[in-house]
Parts: sequence; C-alpha cells; structure tokens
Amino acid sequence: MTYVPYLHADSIADRFLALLSRLEIKPPTASAIEDELLSTFRLVEVIKRPERAQGPEAPRILRHAAGLHDLAAKILAAEPLPEFSQFEAHMRLLGAEARTSDSVLQNAKAPVPNDTNRKMTELYLACLAVHLGTNIKLDAPSGGKGGDNPDIIFCPEQDSGRVWTLAIKSVSGRSGQTYFDRIREAADQIDAPACPADVGMVVINIQNVLDHDALWATVFPTEVAACAALRAQIEEVIDKARKDRPQQEWDDLFRGKVVRPILFLAQSVARVRTPAGPEMPSAIKMICMFGAQGVVDPKAQEIAFLMNHMMQTILAGRPGAQGIQPS
Repeated sequence: MTYVPYLHADSIADRFLALLSRLEIKPPTASAIEDELLSTFRLVEVIKRPERAQGPEAPRILRHAAGLHDLAAKILAAEPLPEFSQFEAHMRLLGAEARTSDSVLQNAKAPVPNDTNRKMTELYLACLAVHLGTNIKLDAPSGGKGGDNPDIIFCPEQDSGRVWTLAIKSVSGRSGQTYFDRIREAADQIDAPACPADVGMVVINIQNVLDHDALWATVFPTEVAACAALRAQIEEVIDKARKDRPQQEWDDLFRGKVVRPILFLAQSVARVRTPAGPEMPSAIKMICMFGAQGVVDPKAQEIAFLMNHMMQTILAGRPGAQGIQPS
C-alpha cells in the first residue's frame, strides 16, 4: 500500500498524455475517460490548495487521481519494452470510439456495461506480467467471442519450460454462485482447445463488489489496518463462493491445465492517519491467493507473489534494467 503519490503526479500525467499523443489517441471530449485523465492535474492543484479536496468532491478527486496514476505508472513502466506493441490495441480503447460513460479506473465501481474497463484490467495485469518473462501476448480487444480466447499469455522466467496464461473475469452482485460461475468460465477458457498455453491461473477482479465507500469512510490508524480491511472484503467474496459448495466442484476446476491458486484482484482508496497526525489518502491494492482447499502449484504461487510485488512497487513508471527492478 502507498500514499497517493503526490511527488510523481505531475510527471506521470505529463508522460502519460505524451504517450497517448505519440500513439495518436485522443479521448472523447467531455467523456469520463477525459475527466479521469485530467484528475492527476487536479491532484497537483490540491497539493497547492488543499481546500480543493474538502467536502463531497474529495473522494472522487482523490480516487480518480490515485486510480489513473497507478494505471499510468504501470503502462509507462512497460512502454519501453519490446512487448509493448502487444498492448497498443488496448490503449486505443481510450480513443475516439470510447463511450462517454466508459471508465478506465480499477479502484472504483465501473459503470455497466463497460467493456473498456474490463479490457483495462487485462492491460493492467499484462503490465505486471511483462516484467516476469518474455513472449507476452494480449488478446486483441475484439478478438474473442464471448471471452473464449486466453486473455494474457506469457513465458515467465520462473517456469521457462511452460507457456502460461491468465484468464480474467470481473464479477458484480452479491451471489456466491455467480462468483463461482465466473471462476468456472475462466477455467473453461484456459482448458479450451484453442488456448495454446500449457498451464494457467484464474484471476477474478472484484472492483465492482468492494464497498469502496466504507473503506473511504474509515480513518485507519495504520497502513496495515487499511490493508486488513481490504483483505476482509476479499475474504467475504471467497466465503460466499465457498458456502455450501462440495469440494468436488472445486477439484473439477483443476483437472486440466488450470492450477491453484485462484487470484482475486482488488483496488480501492482509504484514509490512513500518518505518524505526524493528519490523515492521508492511500491507495490500497492487492492480489490475494485462494487455494480452493487444495495443493497450490509452487510456480503459480511464485508468479502471483511477484505480480503482487510489482503492483505495490511500480509507482513512478520506470521500466528497470539489468539487475534493477521496475519502479
């Protein structure tokens, strides 16, 4: 978890808009995406005039700024890499064809329907996976039929002998059966004959299930407490999927190429009291592993751990180099 990164906000915004300009991507005027792109500049103004982040608009300004900053940092850290050309089709979803209500934010509930937001989840995770291996491929935004194709394929350094895939599904509502159905759909996607990967993991994005307002309403005494509150909400989702479910249903998911753990992706914004006393808006985010009451594949666990690490540490949009981690 990190405080909303005021120090890098101006630089990240300028560099990200420059990248969009080089790719000739222009968000629709007066669209939600345009408003989100401008949010980091508003954050800089808030630094200069803190009173602008007071009142009912404060959560929206800070959430938009934190969410856009985090996504932009991940994209900028991947942009110099050769595989980035695989990501450009997803980037172009931010352009003129985007609907006015489309949102790229991963730390707030997305308007429904919002295919662009789901594709930004794929792009976000690809920007983490690209630092773990080679030959990454991101399924074209319009390339799948009902999500049949694998979302991300890559060859991680941690398991160079196998090709891996991530199958990503977003969930909404409060039904544990719905959560399990999405998990099963992702597993079927990995096991489908068309999937060229040797092995894969299911990723469930729960941004539309989280109670973001409750996380914002509480002033947490420490970063650890804020992360614990986010983890508790993830565990509620897992518990709903598990309730009254025979173990056989879980085990059946892993009879083909799918391996444990199932990954749950969650992002939000909370307020944390600093050692000096004042509260500080803080980005809280994590990839949480669920073993489905079975043996976790050690390579999958290592990959998930490293992706979560990249999620926490890539904040300045720097790609890293030989012996230097991206940051």
